[in-house]
Amino acid sequence: MSFLAKLCEDFADVDGSDIKRKGHKAEFVAGADLVVKSMAITDDNPEIVEAKKAGLPIVDRASLLGVIMDSYGKKIAVSGTHGKTTATAMIAYALRSLEPTAAIGGSIGGKVGIVGKKKVFVAEACEYKRSFLHLNPTIGVILNADFDHVDYYRSLSDVQSAFREFADKCETALIGEDIKRFGIKGRKQTLIFGFTDDCDYVGKIDNDILFLLRNGVVKDSVRLKVRGKHNYYDALAALAVADFIGVKGSEGLCEFSGVDRRAETIGAVGGVTYISDYAHHPVEIECTLRALKESYQRTAVVFQPHTYSRTVTFYKEIAAALKLCDKVMVLPVYAAREKFVEGVDRLVPDAGGFMFVPDFEALYSLLGKETVDYDAVIFMGAGDVDDFAREYVAKLLANVDTGKKM
Repeated sequence: MSFLAKLCEDFADVDGSDIKRKGHKAEFVAGADLVVKSMAITDDNPEIVEAKKAGLPIVDRASLLGVIMDSYGKKIAVSGTHGKTTATAMIAYALRSLEPTAAIGGSIGGKVGIVGKKKVFVAEACEYKRSFLHLNPTIGVILNADFDHVDYYRSLSDVQSAFREFADKCETALIGEDIKRFGIKGRKQTLIFGFTDDCDYVGKIDNDILFLLRNGVVKDSVRLKVRGKHNYYDALAALAVADFIGVKGSEGLCEFSGVDRRAETIGAVGGVTYISDYAHHPVEIECTLRALKESYQRTAVVFQPHTYSRTVTFYKEIAAALKLCDKVMVLPVYAAREKFVEGVDRLVPDAGGFMFVPDFEALYSLLGKETVDYDAVIFMGAGDVDDFAREYVAKLLANVDTGKKM
């Protein structure tokens, strides 16, 4: 939302609120002509209630994004249940020679989004509540389509139907090989990318270098700064988009070093590396932990489940993925937009035989004792576990400087 607000400053006076900083209050709506909300904002939010009382128009974030994108030349929307933030950032880097504007769902080096020229707009396209259907992409990238957002989608087939609708709005759909069987097709053209030879864009990895092939001919290649199979997959999509447009994606992509909170190293103290990661779906958890296992022999993870509905649906799969780590500590569920549900907090730790940590205060006192023998400690989840992790590591580093012990 903050990035869209920045773009809107070119033609409007913009103000806003955030639950973490200002909170939400009815008086913030005073003087507004239009109210824009994210999908997480409910109808009982005081600002929404006040806006309705005042008769103000209220639109979703995705609607505003669609209007802004329509003023650009090429519109590239990046979708998928997992990996779209990293893939969006990678595509923006791959198209750097075109100076694109990019709306990315995460920050890079603390900065949110890229303000470029009006020729190309790259946007992360979220499937939650089918919000990506507000977009009209020239190129639509679909990385994957797994069952998620279970508070809205009823089944995997429901998710697939949403992605079919999205692809039908794209002039060209660039689709990952694993989901081509779902019958997802672009309005004018459909291209498949993947690591098997029957794809339109084929990826090959040799000596840690990713090669892009089209019709058996090498079109581009890049050595990535980020590790993991999932990052090669996202990078392949980025190279394919760049080649389709007609530029060498490797020239910018070789500089990409990751998105904040995606296996991000936030500090190292006493031989232990501390990492923050956003993964909260079992597929994401497994991909991230497998990638980190390539670099760290003994790993401990502090996991914060995200939403009660997701935890109830996937707690067994989450527990199985977390077992890739040698030590697992599980915090209570981060509710986000949902109301408290009794008994869900312990589903993941009980399913995996893991340590349940009731709050951050208890975690603070446990970490020094429980993680001393590990190479890496990973703080994982889409909630406020990242805030705790950064504060904890900052204190560790400060104590090293002053010679104190935690």
